[in-house]
Amino acid sequence: MKPPRHLYTILALGVLCIASSSILIRYISGEASGLTVATYRTVLAALFLLPFSSRVWPEIKALPSSHKGMIGFSGVLLGLHFVTWISSLYYTTVASSTVLVNTSPLFIAIASFFILGERLHKRLVVGILLGLIGATLIAFGDMTNQNFPHATFGNGLALLGMVTVSGYMMVGRAVRQNGISWLGYVFPVYLISAITVLVCALLLHSNLVVSWTVLGICVLMALGPQIAGHGAMNYAVRYLPPAFVTLVILVEPVLSSLLTFLIWGEIPSLLSLAGMSVVLASLMVALKGART
Repeated sequence: MKPPRHLYTILALGVLCIASSSILIRYISGEASGLTVATYRTVLAALFLLPFSSRVWPEIKALPSSHKGMIGFSGVLLGLHFVTWISSLYYTTVASSTVLVNTSPLFIAIASFFILGERLHKRLVVGILLGLIGATLIAFGDMTNQNFPHATFGNGLALLGMVTVSGYMMVGRAVRQNGISWLGYVFPVYLISAITVLVCALLLHSNLVVSWTVLGICVLMALGPQIAGHGAMNYAVRYLPPAFVTLVILVEPVLSSLLTFLIWGEIPSLLSLAGMSVVLASLMVALKGART
């Protein structure tokens, strides 16, 4: 399917919106838990789209049961992504969290090999090995960071966020290629995502009483990173492979890390920076392998 001319503009704006997410979360991290922030972000995003939902209910009802199941699965994966990734920012650096969560092209390549039986090119294998080395360097580097004594746990949450967002992107690609409209896909996915996060918050007895400041920031995250940012990704995966779309999002850790440094002076260790460089290089190698 030929991409529309404005696709890359939408994708670029989406990346900018997503990059603001970690900064906004870090700003209110002292006032609300990661699970609380994830709850308000996802619930508000679903509520903002609710007035437009009447347009797409007939389209959703007409879908085959298998497609409805895939949409439900995608929503659960997205909800778990927000639970794990947002929580990771409370334990590790913005740079480590955003780099690790954006290693999804490597995971997508591995999943495609085992699930779809796709052949792994040599460059993909090299990229995957480099990615593992880079992630290991980040983990060891963050262990020496006294400002984040639980960085290993935070990095683990970021990796779980990577796995869930990879699945979400792959399922989204399969559903969107079948002709469902952008809103017809995004609204039910965001609704199920919000329900998933809310259930997690209730089960874990998360405090959902927040200040007006936290609520205002969550509104910004729902409109910007979630609806505009993730919405742009969902729009793009209809025309582009998920591995390419997730690779484009690699601009996010660069922008997020730069903003975090300028605002809070947060600097990862040299070993972590080396690991991040290796991870970014691994993704470039993997992309070449995927397109060969």
